[in-house]
Amino acid sequence: MPSELFKKQIVFLPNIAELIRYATRRGARFTEAESYVKDTVFYIRNLHPGINIKSPHREDGGHFNRLAKDMNLFLPKNGQNDHVPPDEIEYDWIVNAHPMWNELGTYWKSLHPLNRWGGDFRNSKGEKVNDFNHFSMEHGGVQ
Repeated sequence: MPSELFKKQIVFLPNIAELIRYATRRGARFTEAESYVKDTVFYIRNLHPGINIKSPHREDGGHFNRLAKDMNLFLPKNGQNDHVPPDEIEYDWIVNAHPMWNELGTYWKSLHPLNRWGGDFRNSKGEKVNDFNHFSMEHGGVQ
């Protein structure tokens, strides 16, 4: 019988594909920022034994479980339109708050009830953490 993690993984990746298609139809482009992440702390500690480092990617985390992707968002520079050949369009890299992030986050969450968007995340003080480029699926209480 398939595990719950496997059942989510086979839904997650097609959801990512759908998000990319949606963004492309809206004129946006993505590149991948971060996907599957092993516990990098293990490797850093072995290469540099004196370093005290904590991993942002726990073994039960979304990236480790292949249920999270961070994406880089690019939008056409002002004044460019559909009449410009795709390979000649110049893009701006959107790294801060932008209405397109909100639109993509809303769309992502509409694809599955367990989909989570980093633009909604808050720290322990209740402040937004501005992780706009993070798209994940909740598993085991981890977003």
